Parts: sequence; C-alpha cells; structure tokens
Amino acid sequence: MTLVHTAVYLHTSEDRTWAEQLFEQGFTEIFIDENGENEAVHDGYQFRTESCTATLHFFNLPCATIEEAEKFLGLSPGRLFELKIDTSIPSYQPVTLTNGYTLSYPPFTQEKAEKEIRLDPQGNFGTGLHPTTVHCLKTMLNDPPDGEQVADIGTGSGVLAVAAAASRALHVSTFDIEPVKREVDWQFNINQLKTLPEVYEADVFSLLPFETKFTYIVINIGAEVTLKLLPKLSLQNVNTLIISGIISWRREDVLNMCKSVGFSVAEEQQADQWHTLKLKKIEKKRCEF
Repeated sequence: MTLVHTAVYLHTSEDRTWAEQLFEQGFTEIFIDENGENEAVHDGYQFRTESCTATLHFFNLPCATIEEAEKFLGLSPGRLFELKIDTSIPSYQPVTLTNGYTLSYPPFTQEKAEKEIRLDPQGNFGTGLHPTTVHCLKTMLNDPPDGEQVADIGTGSGVLAVAAAASRALHVSTFDIEPVKREVDWQFNINQLKTLPEVYEADVFSLLPFETKFTYIVINIGAEVTLKLLPKLSLQNVNTLIISGIISWRREDVLNMCKSVGFSVAEEQQADQWHTLKLKKIEKKRCEF
C-alpha cells in the first residue's frame, strides 16, 4: 500500500508557528520533521537547534487539490508537493521487551498478539526506541501495575500508558505539556484497549497538588524537571515510582531527592549515559517498647 500525503519545506524558525496556524485552519493531520545539528546541554534533553530546515507533513488535506491548498494558505505555486510512502515496508523492527512482550510497529498484522504492544509513531513524540522509554517499558512489564492507579508524567506518544493499561492497571492518567490527546487516544485504539486514559495537556506544575489516588507513578521527563517535581507530588499512597530520562551526571541528585521523599532504589537500568530507576517506598521502622 502506498500512502500519499502533502508536504512543504520551511525553516525551523517558522515551523512551530505554521503548525499552530494550520491546525486552527483545519489542517489537523500534520507533523514536523526537522533536519539539522542539535547541541545537547546539561540534562541531556534541552538542546539548541542550529540553522536548519524542516518538512511539514499534511495528511488528509482539507482541500480538493494541492493548488487550492496553496491558494488557501497564501503560498506561491509549487511550495506544496506530494510525498509517497510505501507502508508495506516496516519503519522500525520489533523490539523484544520482557516477560514475552514485544513492541511492534506498522504495518501491523490483522490479529494483535496477546503480549504485543503496538506503537504507531506520529512524528511528534518519539518512536519508543530511546533507552529511557525501552527501560521504562521493561521495568513496568517486570512489575506490572495490575490494579494500580497509574500516572504517566511526560507521556509523549502514550506508549507507557498503553503498557500500563495492557497490564490491567485500574486507571491511567497521562500528563504532557504538549497537545498529545489525539496521539495518545490513537495508540490506545490500535492496541484495542477499551478504556481511554485521562489526558491532561498542561504544564504539570499548574496541576499540582495531584489527587492522592495515584499508587504507581512513571516520570520520563529528564532530571532537571524531576528534581523540581518530586517534592511537590502527593506520594503518600504511591507504592512504585519509576523515574527515567536521568543523565549520568544528575543521577546522584535524583537519588538523594528520592530518599528525601521516602523512596529507595529497588532496580536500576543503564544504557550509555541514561539511567532508569524503579523505587519503592521506604518502610518506617516501628518503635518497640
């Protein structure tokens, strides 16, 4: 099968503005592909994008022809063009996780396997291949949140929330500063999960204090934000805390903060300079008289 969609080349200084304006005008099926050199700083996530170009992709163009779309958008003739993608060729190879689970990518087989987690990368929030995401998935599937109230902070594509729901979590809530609801809902749908998660599209700090219902929290947003967030979370009912996206030189800071809020490391995974921690609540010793 060949997927045909429309694209336009832009400079990265204008791509975000374009994306917001297009979304407001009915061009909802879009994503941005940036090309250029990035410079990593401090916590491994923040970066400065050097001068480069971006490709803005449109799916389901809300105009009959490309020419009409160019006129509608005020573009000179020839700015928009068609791209063809052969969807029969897998974009990514399946990833073996743990406990028999596999992370798979399009094109999917018609029948979903019982221990298959499907991810259809939409171009905005990652492919699930970063070590931080893979480690979170493995950690969650080794210690499934069966019957737990799960909060996925920094949900991105929603793949960790999918893993939680597939592991029979009682309820899943997702949090991200970006507009992720459409993508998260899509990932739940392709995984044939009947109940969609709560999706909060906001700066997580603006939503504090959280309800105390959460018993299992996953944070995959980098050490800098995590260090600011942990002291502000309501953790009294939390049994398991998974923290990822920790760069090596911030590991000790995160460990000390976790200890200060009453959690100790039960398991740790590392790939290159990235660390993922599974933490359990420190049991208070009873005084005997």
